[in-house]
Amino acid sequence: MDFWLLAFQGAAVAFVITRSGLFAPLRDHGPAAWRSFIECPLCVGVWAGMFLTAAQLLAAGYRPIGAMAILSWATVGLGTGALAGLVALGFTVAIDCADSVAAAVERLAAARPAMPRVSFPDESPTDPAPYDKVTRSVSLEAVAEAERAIAEKQRGK
Repeated sequence: MDFWLLAFQGAAVAFVITRSGLFAPLRDHGPAAWRSFIECPLCVGVWAGMFLTAAQLLAAGYRPIGAMAILSWATVGLGTGALAGLVALGFTVAIDCADSVAAAVERLAAARPAMPRVSFPDESPTDPAPYDKVTRSVSLEAVAEAERAIAEKQRGK
């Protein structure tokens, strides 16, 4: 039985249950305690990890006979479940952070004023000094002239 594989499987199950549209009806209906539980990736991850551990042990032929066997199953299941819950919580936090960053970038892009496009004189790659003083001063003059034309156009509106 691979402990890490079970933990990541439990985390994946928890993430799907707490975030996917498939389980949205389960998350939206029921008592408040149920909705709190089903929306918590840590809570669902613990139970998913414990369930997957028990299923794996049963599939491997282990049968809990006696109090010590049941206790050892519970310990292994709880450990796997706790790790699965923490991994699911980490996935959720990482995706929430990525969503927040993407939303902030979209807001910044929408708030930024459009910059006027200025076309510069063509500079051929064979020119020995495409960025010499003369070329730069011509380019700067073209930019200044374009800015003046835009400002006059805006004043005339």
